[in-house]
Amino acid sequence: TLLKRLAIAYAIPERRAEVDDSLPKRDWLPLFLRCRELRDRVHRPILELLADLPQHAGMDEDEVATFREKMHQALRSGHVLLLVDGLDEISDEGARCTFAQHLRTFLAMFPHTAVVVTSREAGFRHVAGVVAGVCSHALLAAFDKDDVHRLCQGWHVEVVGDNDKVRDDARILADTIWDNERIRALAENPLMLTTLLVVRRCIGELPSRRVELYREAVRVLIRTWNT
Repeated sequence: TLLKRLAIAYAIPERRAEVDDSLPKRDWLPLFLRCRELRDRVHRPILELLADLPQHAGMDEDEVATFREKMHQALRSGHVLLLVDGLDEISDEGARCTFAQHLRTFLAMFPHTAVVVTSREAGFRHVAGVVAGVCSHALLAAFDKDDVHRLCQGWHVEVVGDNDKVRDDARILADTIWDNERIRALAENPLMLTTLLVVRRCIGELPSRRVELYREAVRVLIRTWNT
């Protein structure tokens, strides 16, 4: 979600003003790599992976040539924002380490490139030392009460409808979630909070026990994930 926001904000600058998140005003070309989609290409240098992006975007020959020319110009001038999603989703630890080393080499070749790499903590520990010299390490903050309220209301407005009753119901649900310590621990994560909202919408209530909640979440997501 973070990387999608950054990609859209710099691909379509007018979208940047739609959210007050104080992003810097830069003329960046965002380039997006999803680690889970690399598969057998994970051992290739980063520059090759970026050059291959048009093949996975359905560009024709003229668009491919234009893209690659613009990309190389942006790399030379330091106007690239490289977004690497889900480093931990390279399941083989050796391949993950190789990818991280390639990333380090790429940043040595193009030192003015801005880069954001995301990973779950468990998958990051194995390669932390490889990227420590070229990246600052930050943890995403857990949701606080205001965040929970904001997501609950925004989700209900988008999914259910925008009226006073929907907003009131969303506020009550947010308070219910926050006041239940066991459920609150899940709601501090945006993906899990969204899952809670989907489950509640589908079955009409929030299970009080975590095991029941997980059971219903799996059941609901299997039915709804691709729709």
